[in-house]
Amino acid sequence: MSAADIPSIVSADPMVWVPLCVGGGAMILAVVILFVIAGVQQATIARQQRSEQFREVWFRLLIKSMMTAPDELPPVRSSDAQDFLRLWNYLSESIRGDDRNGLNATMRLAGMDRVAAKMLKSYRLDDRLMAVVALGHLRERTVWNALERFVVSRTPELSLAAARSLIRIDSQAALAILIPLVGVRTDWSFVKVATMLNEAGPEQVVEALAHAVRGASVDATVRFVRCLEAVGSPGALPVVREILARESCDNQVVVACLRCCSRYATRQDLGMVRAYLVHPNHLIRLHAVLALGRIGTEEDERLLIDRLADDEWWVRYRAAEVLAGLSFVSSDTLARLHAEHPLQEVRDVLAPFVARRAQRVLQTTNG
Repeated sequence: MSAADIPSIVSADPMVWVPLCVGGGAMILAVVILFVIAGVQQATIARQQRSEQFREVWFRLLIKSMMTAPDELPPVRSSDAQDFLRLWNYLSESIRGDDRNGLNATMRLAGMDRVAAKMLKSYRLDDRLMAVVALGHLRERTVWNALERFVVSRTPELSLAAARSLIRIDSQAALAILIPLVGVRTDWSFVKVATMLNEAGPEQVVEALAHAVRGASVDATVRFVRCLEAVGSPGALPVVREILARESCDNQVVVACLRCCSRYATRQDLGMVRAYLVHPNHLIRLHAVLALGRIGTEEDERLLIDRLADDEWWVRYRAAEVLAGLSFVSSDTLARLHAEHPLQEVRDVLAPFVARRAQRVLQTTNG
């Protein structure tokens, strides 16, 4: 067969020319894909480098703006808006006081306040979150209505971010909107709620919560009392006393109130706390014991010793812990109680606390 016969064979026999065409096409496609991948990688690297350069430049400018207001700024392209807001939010979260004024002025001068307001309408959740946080730090009142709509969003991250921004813009007006939601939004992180309320100031938060607990459901009341505990104000105590003075009080509410008493109660509350030491619910007895650890007197030593024989192990353990922590209960008294108590479970629960007391005494003597 001569060379001249090859084209006719290839064209005539599909078993030959079809694989050749498929193989050639696959090779061409593979080369194209390699070029596309290389191009995408180069574009990604270039974009990352440009983003890093942008952040370096603006980090220096924003830090400088805390000390002196800039006269002019480089323009921020729309493709850099996310990097700018991410950096600006980070710095705003990190500082307090007058230093933030320079950051706010710089953001407005760069026109990013208007960009952030437009980003509230973005379909991307990340964009909306960044914009909500930034406008809250900026205390931008013009977006109040938009933030109020976000507060009732089913997305907890977005609704909480909007709630915190409302607090920053106008805490008193925001509390009237947010406190009822705190009672029903069980998807809100309690830690974040407590942080948000602390930003609003304890006095007005306590006042708003005191109003909210009247007529609230059991679950909402529990959340409100936990908020009172977290706010860190003795002003919570009168509200707790009012709740516990009700004719009927759910056990969950009593537990929440006694937890608050463990932090804020005074000797004035001794009678109320002592009454709960014999409550049928063991969680209530446990938290009454813990509250006595804060306000207990020598008269309560006997009551706490009685709780060492409680049916629930945790109540026994906390009673032993509180007794060991009270200054008026001596090491000898604790050791004698451990040695002479007729119940083995009481001796068992006292043993580690007696040992720790003895170790501290030994360290003090040697020291």
